[in-house]
Amino acid sequence: MLAGRQLRNRSGREAVIERTMALRTGLKVGDRFTIKSNQGGTDEFYTLQVIGISDGRQYSLQPTMFVPLLTWTRSGRPPL
Repeated sequence: MLAGRQLRNRSGREAVIERTMALRTGLKVGDRFTIKSNQGGTDEFYTLQVIGISDGRQYSLQPTMFVPLLTWTRSGRPPL
């Protein structure tokens, strides 16, 4: 971790973003951002809070974002 903290639980509306994403977007620890999920042709929007910034890990040259396990496995439907 370069700033903030790691994920602590398995659900929630929080994210750890990697350094390149933070630089490109200007997001900092504590900021909120909205993502779009398309499930079955329906767009849904979710607001997450940046709780940490990690080193420059990327997947196939794309910036990465880490979210709690249950947030991811609920098909983009984080708990309220």
